[in-house]
Amino acid sequence: MGESPKPTNMVSFCPLCNEQVSSLREYARHVGRHQKDLALFALPKIQGDNNSENMEVEHATQRRENAVDRDDESSDDVSKELNSGRHD
Repeated sequence: MGESPKPTNMVSFCPLCNEQVSSLREYARHVGRHQKDLALFALPKIQGDNNSENMEVEHATQRRENAVDRDDESSDDVSKELNSGRHD
């Protein structure tokens, strides 16, 4: 409370996994994934659900793809900053 708003391009760290995120938008998306994972973890497993294993594999695959996308976005952001001559 009482804090001033952070700039949208400020680097911060996830309070759950300590991963560095480079923008407010990425931070919200990243923490939102943690919230979704925690919510799904809290749900009871349905007996006889053959799709639960497939869903876990798909979720892990999506997280890997998102990590690659984040790495690409971060690299693009750094390249733009270097090319513009701006170093915060």
